[in-house]
Amino acid sequence: TSGAGCPNSSTFDLAVTAAGISNVYSMNFDYASGDYIDVGSSLDVTGTVTFSAWINIDSAATGGNILFSSGTTSGNHIQIGYNRGGYEGRILVSTTASYWDTDNTVMSSVLNLNTWYHLVVTKVWDGSDNVNNIYIDGSLDSSSPSIGNYWGANTTTNTLIGVGGSSFLQYKYFDGKLDELAIWNTA
Repeated sequence: TSGAGCPNSSTFDLAVTAAGISNVYSMNFDYASGDYIDVGSSLDVTGTVTFSAWINIDSAATGGNILFSSGTTSGNHIQIGYNRGGYEGRILVSTTASYWDTDNTVMSSVLNLNTWYHLVVTKVWDGSDNVNNIYIDGSLDSSSPSIGNYWGANTTTNTLIGVGGSSFLQYKYFDGKLDELAIWNTA
């Protein structure tokens, strides 16, 4: 430093080295073991909603993996998944009650396995329609209208983390890690 105004100043070099940081506190889901979390049926995903989580995908199952599923069996449903046929390596947001073959918002980017990403999915009202947005590491990746109001009050099925909630998706287990998962009623 210049020492101006401070009679006891000095100059020195500082080097900081960070060793590998072990993450042993994230939720680890194993596809083969059928790991998932049942949150219950009290989650209301009506109105503006944000889903946020750090994700690290270990492997991609044929037909896809579901990270998050919530809604009713009658049409108000949201599913966030990975690697559905035809969209390998991509996050999808489905707003159908039983399948995730239609009504999708699909990422344009392809995610690498065994890499941490910050995923944010929002549903916002743009004045004429509900719009699903997918952000990866802070950047908007894709956006499209949500077909109908399928993000709805969860009254007939439980909110599940790591597997699909409908009969069609109940075996689409996630294989990887989730951390700092949060759901807000704002975007």
